Formats: sequence, C-alpha cells, structure tokens
Amino acid sequence: WKSQISSIQTKIRKITSALQFHRKDLSRPLKALIFKGLIRPHLDYCAQIWGGGNIKELEATEKRIIRMVTNKPK
Repeated sequence: WKSQISSIQTKIRKITSALQFHRKDLSRPLKALIFKGLIRPHLDYCAQIWGGGNIKELEATEKRIIRMVTNKPK
C-alpha cells in the first residue's frame, strides 16, 4: 500500500504545484473547478484507502489546497 499511497501523493503534489504556479493567472472559480475535478477525487480515494491511518495528513493537505484556491492566508 505504501507505493500506492506514495503514487497518489505525488499526483496531488504535481497538480497542486501547477495550480500554485498559475494561481495569479487563474480565477477563483477556475481554481475551484480544477480542485473539484483533478484533486478532490484523489483525496476522496485516499480517505477510503487510508481509513483512519493518515487522516490528519490528508486533512492538512486538503486545507492547504483550499486556502490556495480561495486565496486565503494561513
């Protein structure tokens, strides 16, 4: 499972990195659409696979991405 989880985390990081790079060029609705279409399904899948094991790490990742999408500071 470790390799599966690592693979999913890598996918999320790549998408998040691209979103972060273009954050000033993209509108908030477009960033939300990218989050809902490309990132959220991976997070939902992770939540089902991990069960309760690394849920705090998953929640922290989700909160960080949502702050980035909504342009909210920490």
